[in-house]
Amino acid sequence: MGHRSLYCLTALLLAACQTAPEEDFTLQVRDEVRTAVEELMAAKNVPDGAAVVEFYDDDPSFTYLGCTDFTIGGESFNALFRQVYDRREPDSFDMRIADVKVLGPDAAVVSLVGSTTTQPNLFSTQVWVRDGDWQIVLEHASWPNCRGPTGPHPYTSPTEGAGTGN
Repeated sequence: MGHRSLYCLTALLLAACQTAPEEDFTLQVRDEVRTAVEELMAAKNVPDGAAVVEFYDDDPSFTYLGCTDFTIGGESFNALFRQVYDRREPDSFDMRIADVKVLGPDAAVVSLVGSTTTQPNLFSTQVWVRDGDWQIVLEHASWPNCRGPTGPHPYTSPTEGAGTGN
Protein backbone atom coordinates (compact mmCIF):
# COMPACT_ATOMS: atom_id res chain seq x y z
CA MET A 1 0.00 0.00 0.00
CA GLY A 2 1.43 3.39 -0.99
CA HIS A 3 1.81 6.41 1.26
CA ARG A 4 -1.11 8.16 -0.43
CA SER A 5 -3.42 5.15 0.10
CA LEU A 6 -2.31 4.79 3.72
CA TYR A 7 -2.93 8.51 4.29
CA CYS A 8 -6.44 8.27 2.77
CA LEU A 9 -7.26 5.18 4.82
CA THR A 10 -6.04 6.86 8.03
CA ALA A 11 -8.06 10.00 7.29
CA LEU A 12 -11.15 7.91 6.56
CA LEU A 13 -10.79 5.95 9.82
CA LEU A 14 -10.26 9.12 11.87
CA ALA A 15 -13.32 10.72 10.34
CA ALA A 16 -15.44 7.64 11.07
CA CYS A 17 -14.32 7.53 14.73
CA GLN A 18 -15.08 11.16 15.54
CA THR A 19 -18.06 12.01 17.73
CA ALA A 20 -20.97 14.08 16.52
CA PRO A 21 -20.18 17.75 15.96
CA GLU A 22 -20.68 20.05 18.95
CA GLU A 23 -23.60 21.72 17.18
CA ASP A 24 -25.56 18.44 17.23
CA PHE A 25 -25.60 18.08 21.02
CA THR A 26 -25.95 21.85 21.48
CA LEU A 27 -29.16 21.96 19.46
CA GLN A 28 -30.50 18.87 21.21
CA VAL A 29 -29.72 20.24 24.69
CA ARG A 30 -31.21 23.62 23.79
CA ASP A 31 -34.44 21.95 22.61
CA GLU A 32 -34.67 19.65 25.64
CA VAL A 33 -34.11 22.49 28.10
CA ARG A 34 -36.61 24.75 26.31
CA THR A 35 -39.18 21.95 26.60
CA ALA A 36 -38.42 21.53 30.32
CA VAL A 37 -38.84 25.29 30.91
CA GLU A 38 -42.18 25.28 29.06
CA GLU A 39 -43.37 22.32 31.18
CA LEU A 40 -42.28 24.11 34.37
CA MET A 41 -44.21 27.24 33.39
CA ALA A 42 -47.29 25.13 32.60
CA ALA A 43 -47.09 23.55 36.09
CA LYS A 44 -46.75 27.00 37.67
CA ASN A 45 -49.81 28.24 35.79
CA VAL A 46 -52.08 25.41 37.04
CA PRO A 47 -50.74 25.69 39.89
CA ASP A 48 -49.49 22.27 40.91
CA GLY A 49 -46.92 22.39 43.71
CA ALA A 50 -45.84 18.76 43.35
CA ALA A 51 -45.34 19.17 39.59
CA VAL A 52 -43.45 22.47 40.05
CA VAL A 53 -40.90 21.08 42.51
CA GLU A 54 -40.20 18.07 40.26
CA PHE A 55 -38.15 20.53 38.17
CA TYR A 56 -35.96 21.55 41.14
CA ASP A 57 -33.07 19.45 42.44
CA ASP A 58 -33.49 18.31 46.04
CA ASP A 59 -29.73 18.16 46.66
CA PRO A 60 -28.36 20.04 49.72
CA SER A 61 -26.24 22.18 47.37
CA PHE A 62 -29.30 23.56 45.52
CA THR A 63 -29.41 27.37 45.77
CA TYR A 64 -32.31 29.75 45.16
CA LEU A 65 -31.75 33.49 45.28
CA GLY A 66 -34.98 35.48 45.11
CA CYS A 67 -33.97 39.10 44.67
CA THR A 68 -32.10 39.53 47.97
CA ASP A 69 -33.17 36.44 49.97
CA PHE A 70 -31.78 33.00 49.46
CA THR A 71 -32.53 29.40 50.28
CA ILE A 72 -29.87 26.72 50.25
CA GLY A 73 -30.93 23.09 50.17
CA GLY A 74 -33.29 21.52 47.69
CA GLU A 75 -35.42 19.69 50.25
CA SER A 76 -36.12 22.92 52.15
CA PHE A 77 -36.84 24.84 48.97
CA ASN A 78 -39.08 22.11 47.55
CA ALA A 79 -41.10 21.76 50.77
CA LEU A 80 -41.66 25.51 50.92
CA PHE A 81 -42.48 26.00 47.24
CA ARG A 82 -44.73 22.96 47.04
CA GLN A 83 -46.91 24.61 49.69
CA VAL A 84 -46.72 28.02 48.01
CA TYR A 85 -47.96 26.65 44.69
CA ASP A 86 -50.56 24.36 46.24
CA ARG A 87 -52.30 27.18 48.12
CA ARG A 88 -51.81 29.95 45.57
CA GLU A 89 -54.59 31.13 43.36
CA PRO A 90 -53.66 30.32 39.78
CA ASP A 91 -51.12 32.92 38.74
CA SER A 92 -50.37 33.69 35.17
CA PHE A 93 -46.70 33.23 34.37
CA ASP A 94 -45.87 34.79 31.04
CA MET A 95 -42.15 34.12 30.84
CA ARG A 96 -40.13 33.99 27.65
CA ILE A 97 -36.74 32.45 27.19
CA ALA A 98 -34.28 35.20 26.34
CA ASP A 99 -31.33 32.85 25.93
CA VAL A 100 -30.17 29.29 26.48
CA LYS A 101 -26.42 28.95 26.91
CA VAL A 102 -25.40 25.32 26.55
CA LEU A 103 -22.48 24.50 28.84
CA GLY A 104 -22.14 20.86 27.80
CA PRO A 105 -24.21 17.80 26.96
CA ASP A 106 -25.74 17.79 30.47
CA ALA A 107 -25.78 21.45 31.54
CA ALA A 108 -27.29 24.73 30.39
CA VAL A 109 -28.07 28.22 31.70
CA VAL A 110 -31.43 29.76 30.86
CA SER A 111 -32.28 33.47 31.02
CA LEU A 112 -35.99 34.27 31.31
CA VAL A 113 -37.84 37.57 31.15
CA GLY A 114 -41.52 38.22 31.56
CA SER A 115 -44.22 38.80 34.11
CA THR A 116 -46.78 37.25 36.40
CA THR A 117 -50.22 38.41 37.44
CA THR A 118 -48.72 40.10 40.50
CA GLN A 119 -45.33 41.16 39.10
CA PRO A 120 -45.19 43.05 35.78
CA ASN A 121 -41.42 42.63 35.40
CA LEU A 122 -39.70 39.41 36.38
CA PHE A 123 -36.23 38.15 35.49
CA SER A 124 -34.79 34.72 36.16
CA THR A 125 -31.55 32.87 35.55
CA GLN A 126 -31.68 29.11 35.96
CA VAL A 127 -28.90 26.53 35.81
CA TRP A 128 -30.28 23.24 34.47
CA VAL A 129 -28.43 19.92 34.81
CA ARG A 130 -29.40 16.56 33.41
CA ASP A 131 -29.01 13.61 35.74
CA GLY A 132 -31.73 11.48 34.20
CA ASP A 133 -34.26 14.31 33.89
CA TRP A 134 -33.43 17.98 33.50
CA GLN A 135 -33.57 19.82 36.83
CA ILE A 136 -32.74 23.27 38.13
CA VAL A 137 -29.75 23.27 40.49
CA LEU A 138 -29.52 27.05 40.93
CA GLU A 139 -32.00 29.84 40.28
CA HIS A 140 -31.86 33.60 40.69
CA ALA A 141 -35.06 35.60 40.29
CA SER A 142 -35.31 39.36 40.54
CA TRP A 143 -37.84 42.11 39.98
CA PRO A 144 -37.93 45.90 40.31
CA ASN A 145 -38.65 47.32 43.76
CA CYS A 146 -37.95 44.07 45.58
CA ARG A 147 -37.22 44.30 49.28
CA GLY A 148 -33.63 45.25 49.99
CA PRO A 149 -31.18 43.05 51.88
CA THR A 150 -31.74 42.76 55.62
CA GLY A 151 -28.09 43.28 56.53
CA PRO A 152 -24.82 44.38 54.99
CA HIS A 153 -23.51 42.21 52.22
CA PRO A 154 -20.12 40.67 52.99
CA TYR A 155 -17.21 42.84 51.90
CA THR A 156 -19.27 46.05 51.78
CA SER A 157 -18.17 47.59 55.08
CA PRO A 158 -15.01 49.71 55.26
CA THR A 159 -13.33 47.12 57.54
CA GLU A 160 -13.78 44.21 55.10
CA GLY A 161 -11.64 44.11 51.99
CA ALA A 162 -12.74 41.80 49.21
CA GLY A 163 -10.11 39.11 49.10
CA THR A 164 -7.60 41.08 51.19
CA GLY A 165 -7.94 39.02 54.37
CA ASN A 166 -9.22 42.01 56.39
